[in-house]
Amino acid sequence: MKPNNPFLVTGYVSPEFFCDRESETGKLLNAIKNGRNLTITSIRRMGKTDLIKHVFYKLRNDKNFTAIYVDLQPTTTSTDCVRKIGQALFRSLGSSRSRWFNRLIRQLSGLRPKISFDTLTGQPSVQLDIVNEEVPLSMEKIFEFISGYEKRVVLAFDEFQQIIRYPEKNIQAILRSHIQGISNLSCIFSGSHRNILASMFEDYSQPFYQSADMIYLDKINPGKYKNFISGKFNTGNSVLASEIPDLILEKTRNHTYYVQYFCNQLYSSGYHLIDHEVAESVWNNIIKEREGIYYNYRNLFTDLQFNVLKAIASEGSVIKPLSKDFIHRYGLPTPSSIKSALDALLDREFIHYDRDRYFVTDVFLSDWLKNL
Repeated sequence: MKPNNPFLVTGYVSPEFFCDRESETGKLLNAIKNGRNLTITSIRRMGKTDLIKHVFYKLRNDKNFTAIYVDLQPTTTSTDCVRKIGQALFRSLGSSRSRWFNRLIRQLSGLRPKISFDTLTGQPSVQLDIVNEEVPLSMEKIFEFISGYEKRVVLAFDEFQQIIRYPEKNIQAILRSHIQGISNLSCIFSGSHRNILASMFEDYSQPFYQSADMIYLDKINPGKYKNFISGKFNTGNSVLASEIPDLILEKTRNHTYYVQYFCNQLYSSGYHLIDHEVAESVWNNIIKEREGIYYNYRNLFTDLQFNVLKAIASEGSVIKPLSKDFIHRYGLPTPSSIKSALDALLDREFIHYDRDRYFVTDVFLSDWLKNL
């Protein structure tokens, strides 16, 4: 179904509502079709998941491939991981009338699958009864099935770095041992912790060392994004003043999610002419709607962490947060204390480090902090 608003903030629909990423799409498709694994990393909400879904859309009519998407973000144990893979595999095989669907049921019979079906779509919902002791065997059965499947399988793990947080420390080695032996399988490993993923795939001591090509998902080309924005507004009832596409990218730092959200709100604002005054009003309303949440954030931080976060927001970006000038300007304590605060904020992804600079990750939060 075609969405009413062309600026999507959740989910992927079709290439019509997807901006650029032609180079990255080409690299992914080339790797998949030539049997290579890929790692995609970027800061949060830059469009990694939609890029994967876009590539899957491109593969949808290729009968040689089956694409499987696994979101590991909510998982906390290797048991969760196996369940997620198994459930995604069942969903990808479609209806219960598929011979491969029934073969998978037999293959995983020891895991006691409980299957129900959506009455409208016929899509299966599967629960796998797995205990921790069965995880290695469960993983083996799943990948045995994939290795015997009639098509090439593309298995995308989103937020793959989550597996290093599992209490079971051997899950990387177990996964790697199965993946490397399957000739009809290509994997996409996606995540928002660039340093963690880099260490997983570039550290000689790690099981996934040099097992995947690396792609860093950067910002969309500004010229292409401005054309996309103007084109989508032209299909509706609103007209953009000439300076507004530049203003949108400036305010949002050309960060995909925030561009889409701001444009979504502008498109639905009801104004025929979107000029500077309208754009500023809509932006301020977005910030005000979040104010209650942001005030509550203060309870999540120590005073020092909040002050460091506010100082970075006030600067826009910071190259040397431990410098005397920065410390003096914002009345901060010792460099060692600031370093501890930075580490805590980085770990919780309230700030990120990119191109030798520190930024507040949430663009809306950054603007709110700047004006406190």
